[in-house]
Amino acid sequence: MKKINKLIALIFITSLFTCIMNFNEIQTKHSKENHLTKYLTNKSSETSNTNITEDIGTGGRYNWTQTIIFHSNYPNGQDDTVTITYNIKAYASVYNYFNLPTITDLNYKIPSGYKVVSQVWNTNRYGTGDSYNQQILFKYDLRNTTIHLYATWKKEETPVQYVQYKVEWYDIEGNVLKDTETRTGIIGNVASVNENDKKIEGYTFDISNSKNILNITLGQANVLRLYFRQNNDDKEEPETPTDQEKPPISDESSGKEDNTTEEKNPVTADYIFVTITLSIISLISIVIFNIKRKNI
Repeated sequence: MKKINKLIALIFITSLFTCIMNFNEIQTKHSKENHLTKYLTNKSSETSNTNITEDIGTGGRYNWTQTIIFHSNYPNGQDDTVTITYNIKAYASVYNYFNLPTITDLNYKIPSGYKVVSQVWNTNRYGTGDSYNQQILFKYDLRNTTIHLYATWKKEETPVQYVQYKVEWYDIEGNVLKDTETRTGIIGNVASVNENDKKIEGYTFDISNSKNILNITLGQANVLRLYFRQNNDDKEEPETPTDQEKPPISDESSGKEDNTTEEKNPVTADYIFVTITLSIISLISIVIFNIKRKNI
């Protein structure tokens, strides 16, 4: 009899263990599969500010709500949101890993020039918070709270492409002044002439010349051109003498030196003539006076 009781007890324990394992498997399967079916059935076609309520789990000891607001978090600043409030029923205070909707589920579009990172959802818009891929744990201790999850985008790296460009030097007549120089740059960057490019011995850079090409966007144009004017320093022009340095002008026809450069002052000449005349008159007067005095 005791052996029969032990056998019945063993069968009961085995059956109970099997039921528990089957229940856990069913709950997990529901959380991973049935959720997406219900979500896709109920979700709105509009992504901006959509509100959805979803029931998950089966009857049990714990019942609570959990709200998640999904943000598109587009790089251009646009932020479409989808708010899902989950009504959770579970036999434990921690609900099994629950599948989150994907970018495609929420109808979020991948921005041009960007890609989705492996951990698509993050609790911080700049990607510095907690990251989630497609699953999350719902906890009874966090009941009736709101979680914000932001889509995380990564800018695609464009491979660097190099291109060669030329620098050419001409005079204003279009003659080549020096050999063309070939340089290398990155497509899309701006290439410019430097200060050394503007220096050629014997020439001055003609900054106002409309033919100059001093800046280019590589890939759109690949030639820089500079134009120069020749300096006149090598041709010495005779210096014009000042008035003081000018030699006397000669009268070539007569062979006589022209003395008209120095003009006589008529006032000075008259003054000398009057002085001499007065002196002579005074002398004659003195002589006459002495003669008369002797005769007396």
